[in-house]
Order: sequence, then C-alpha cells, then structure tokens
Amino acid sequence: MPKPSHLPTAARLVAAALLSVAAIIFVPILMNAYPEENTWKYHETSFKYMLIAIGIHVGWNGLGIKVNTDKGSGIGLGLRAAITMTVWALGLLAIWHGIEKMKKHAYYEPVPAVLDMFNQLAEYSTYLLNVKLLLIIAAMGIVAGLLTENAGKRWR
Repeated sequence: MPKPSHLPTAARLVAAALLSVAAIIFVPILMNAYPEENTWKYHETSFKYMLIAIGIHVGWNGLGIKVNTDKGSGIGLGLRAAITMTVWALGLLAIWHGIEKMKKHAYYEPVPAVLDMFNQLAEYSTYLLNVKLLLIIAAMGIVAGLLTENAGKRWR
C-alpha cells in the first residue's frame, strides 16, 4: 500500500497538469525568442517532452505538496516552482547538448566534455536575461501556484 504522502491529491494533479501545459506553451515562445539555437531546431519534439516531464515532476513532487503543507501563498510557491523548472530545464538542456556533441565524437576525454556542459549551462543561463521570457516564466508560475492553491483548498 502506498504511503499517504504518495497518494494523489487535487493539488498535485492540478499542479502537474498546469506546469506541463505551461511547458507546452513555453517551448514555441523560447524557440521564437532564440531561433539561432541549432539544438532546438532539430529536437523540438524531444525538448517539449523533456519540459513536460519536468513540469509533471515539479508539479507532483514540489508545488502540489508544498501548497498543502506550507502556509505560504500560491504566488510564492508558483514562482518557486517556475524557478525550479527553469533550473532543471537549463541543466538537462546542457547535458543534452553535451551528449549530442559526444555522439559526434567532439571530445576525446571526459573532463573537456563535463567542462563544456558547464559552459553550455552558463550560455543557456544568459538566455534568461531576456525580460520578456522572465516575465512569461513568472506569470505562468504565479497562475499555476494560484490555481493549485485554490484546488488544494477546495478539494482537501
């Protein structure tokens, strides 16, 4: 029998659904903001599925639990979930970039591969200096947090 903390609640279901929908909405926005990125051109569907999986994970294990246990507001918890999703996405995207370069035999030793992944993470992090993207991420996180908080209170 699963532990009570692993059982689905309305807040967990709503958070997972909303953050995965936010990921679906965000992928075309990000691709339009940075069309010169080659990785996204060829792997748009895989990138979208990766972000959907991150959204489900963060919604189920992060936002959905925090809304019921913490006494914080949905706005703050939604922003926290959006930041968590962003960090996960940037990290996995840098790893993905490194794996793509490994497939092309760009590295002869593991240390340059790991260092290049960190360099790629730093480059992807500079994409967040775009104010429009930051506002979109924050708005989607706030909406997800507020709706999750509402669902958590309504269907306890």
